[in-house]
Amino acid sequence: MKRIFPFTLFAILVVPFHADKFSVAQTRSNTEWHVEKTPSNPIFRQDDEHLFPNSDFEMGDWTGWKVVSGTAWINTPSGCAGAPNDNFFFGIPDLAGGYRTACSDHGGDAAVGVLKSQTFTVHRKYISFISAGWDGIDGTSRQNRIELIRASDDSVLLIAFAPLRDTWGINWWDVSPYRGLSVYIRVTDANSNGTHGWIGVGHFYAADSNWEDFSVRTPGLLHDANGIAIRRDGRYWMFYSGETFSNAKRNVLQRMGLAFSSDLLHWSKLGIPIIPLGEPGAFDEFGTSDPDVISVNGTLWMFYVGNGSSSYVEPEGGKVGLAWCKEDTDCSSPANWTKYKNPATRNALLSPPPGQNYWGMSVLHEDGSWKLWVDQSYKGNREQTHYYYADSPNPGTTNWKSDVKNPVWSIREACGVRDPALENSHEIGQPSVFKYGTKYYMAYHKFCDLEHIYTALASSPDGVHWTDSGLLLTGDIGKWDAAQVHFPFATVIDGDCFILYGGAKILTGDMNSWSIGSARIVNFAAHESRKQ
Repeated sequence: MKRIFPFTLFAILVVPFHADKFSVAQTRSNTEWHVEKTPSNPIFRQDDEHLFPNSDFEMGDWTGWKVVSGTAWINTPSGCAGAPNDNFFFGIPDLAGGYRTACSDHGGDAAVGVLKSQTFTVHRKYISFISAGWDGIDGTSRQNRIELIRASDDSVLLIAFAPLRDTWGINWWDVSPYRGLSVYIRVTDANSNGTHGWIGVGHFYAADSNWEDFSVRTPGLLHDANGIAIRRDGRYWMFYSGETFSNAKRNVLQRMGLAFSSDLLHWSKLGIPIIPLGEPGAFDEFGTSDPDVISVNGTLWMFYVGNGSSSYVEPEGGKVGLAWCKEDTDCSSPANWTKYKNPATRNALLSPPPGQNYWGMSVLHEDGSWKLWVDQSYKGNREQTHYYYADSPNPGTTNWKSDVKNPVWSIREACGVRDPALENSHEIGQPSVFKYGTKYYMAYHKFCDLEHIYTALASSPDGVHWTDSGLLLTGDIGKWDAAQVHFPFATVIDGDCFILYGGAKILTGDMNSWSIGSARIVNFAAHESRKQ
């Protein structure tokens, strides 16, 4: 599917504890562990907000909008007849689980009309919105358009014309020159042709970035060689994937961000991607995501997934990349990160077998050996955990190998599937491994009931042979993470197993909007120490 607490951890938190703000997570019955998470709100969100109430039409009515003239906009904003919103390429869901857009298709393509928004003040750098539709077959008349209007004199500041397609695409207006101005949006259908004469709009939002406005997911804390989170400059560092829509390259474009926190609840963002996309032809030209960052021998090593295609599937999606930063430099500056280069592999560190992809990994370092657990899939399906290692001081070696029978953690084991024919409809993946005492622990997502994605925990004596722990962290019904508790990162902090995850309210593959939440297993270390 392509990624708290009344407790001892509060000894390091600067916020007071209020018991009514926390709830016990929904889990499979487990008498050993007590699991808690925040009940309603994520701790880390994407960078966007409404321009005004109902600027995305998700109320299902014209609140915040007014039909000024004509008959084309009489229908409520529930979708476009020519572009059904339940289709992957047409529908763009959001956290509310909605697909609503406004379309000038009432009365057919010959109908015309003007739609106007309420007045609002520009206070962020960008305004983004989606659009579809036509203005005649070639658009030369330029009658169907979306405009940003200055309220004081009704002058046009910015304009976007009908995109001449049935599919939705993203539009960006840089509105930084107009900060503080009162403005409104006007959408006009003036083309009375009986064919190719409609326009659709939706999802008007404000943002200060144009790369993480849609989703944030795949969180991971900077950690040591055993996967235990560490502080740097007195703060926890969280690396994550930020997403936006891209018309030029694909539906969703991913880059990696960095954020900082002293208490694991309140985060400040770096605000720019920590490493750039690859050059044309590189394995990560179209996306960088799923970072796992480990501190070893005075260097921060970032393992990540690169995508070299306009699609997530074969032949160019999902390879492992590497970047590093010397710890005696400012590693919060993108300028101090170096990306691995190897022309023979198009700069990929590790490539999957033909027809397969990598989607997220976890890396530890023991006895001079790098150990990597990776989410490996066949054409986007049957995600399972595979294991590789490299005996080298520098992980930038091409000699990664595996001498075990892969996958080391399978759908059959994790989901209890016994019929091979059913395995293609299930998946597990996004492994996050840490070592505590003599045992390895792996948080991972599992999609076994075909309705929800959960986060589970497995344990192993050697990192190869795994046993399900019985823990199952699920979303809260009706809340922001109702359908997906996905892309987990797990570590130990002050004796508790701390879990970050990407959550989503609906289940729609990659055309989704994720935020980041947190949970913890209380007194994890004490329980596990008694068992080892």
